[in-house]
Amino acid sequence: MESAGKRATDLIKQLLSIARKQEMLFEPMDLNTTIDNVMRICVNSLDKSIELDFRFFPEKAMANANANQTEQVLLNLCVNSAHAMTTMRKPDDHQGGSLTVSLDKIFADRNFRITHPEAKEISYWVMNVQDTGIGMDTKTVAKIFDPFFTTKEKDKGTGLGLSMVYNIVQQHGGFIDVYSEVGIGSAFNVYIPEFTGTHVEKMPGRAAEILKGEGLVLVVDDEDMIRQTAREILEMCGYSVILASNGMEAVDILRDRHHDITLVLLDMLMPKMSGKETYLEIKKIDPNLKVLFSSGFKQDERVEEVLQLGVQGFVQKPYTLQVLSKAIQQAIYSNGAV
Repeated sequence: MESAGKRATDLIKQLLSIARKQEMLFEPMDLNTTIDNVMRICVNSLDKSIELDFRFFPEKAMANANANQTEQVLLNLCVNSAHAMTTMRKPDDHQGGSLTVSLDKIFADRNFRITHPEAKEISYWVMNVQDTGIGMDTKTVAKIFDPFFTTKEKDKGTGLGLSMVYNIVQQHGGFIDVYSEVGIGSAFNVYIPEFTGTHVEKMPGRAAEILKGEGLVLVVDDEDMIRQTAREILEMCGYSVILASNGMEAVDILRDRHHDITLVLLDMLMPKMSGKETYLEIKKIDPNLKVLFSSGFKQDERVEEVLQLGVQGFVQKPYTLQVLSKAIQQAIYSNGAV
């Protein structure tokens, strides 16, 4: 009865949070503190089969936020990731994996806002939570923020955790994007506006800091919006662009036009033929062709493994105009992996 009562209390608290009935005090705070506090909890409570990697921002990461609620967001995502690497696996599957938490900053330029219409033209802190768990398919990802939806077994989850996370982040003026692949893992990016001490939302001049070049770039990605965004960014930077929706299509294009192509922007995880498999075929066609890998996952041991094959670089999605223009130029003018 005591356990049932506590569970009911927690459920009501979650429902109140989702319904936005609880008052929330916002004040300037350093999100590095959030990461530090959650790291201490994870070290002491998560399964020891999970390797933890918490990365702080080198300077103060100030946001107008509620300390308890931001910790709740991050802790909930970390616990979900831990479950995806342990209790949600089949009994005979390998238990454990890697949980990486990091904090970065991005400026939401026009190209970023094409894929993130909820974003404003301001700087955001990005709390990234990435795991090597069971992953999710596209249909599941589309439902995970719905109240009472859960992928866990009966009596092992209320289905309110991510709904609560979603609403807390919205109350902070932020948003979340999710990148996941079945059998590979998931990456959650939580965007929270940077606190500048003013009400100025636009930051003139930041979007103009791009590196221009020339040449023909082949963009290979199975997501149409990503392909179109990459095309627009690259054309703004002075490049010509060809698009391919999968590795097989890219290989066919390269057989005919590899002498014309300056660089290939290649997604790591695609159906039919993976980025790694596509890269190996590219090297058979033209060993000297420059290749830049991209993925929704941050650079981890899986990316490092591919970079060791001789890829010229890696860029994480979603990318802004500044980030992609710099990565493209570095890859074109590099002599090896960067």
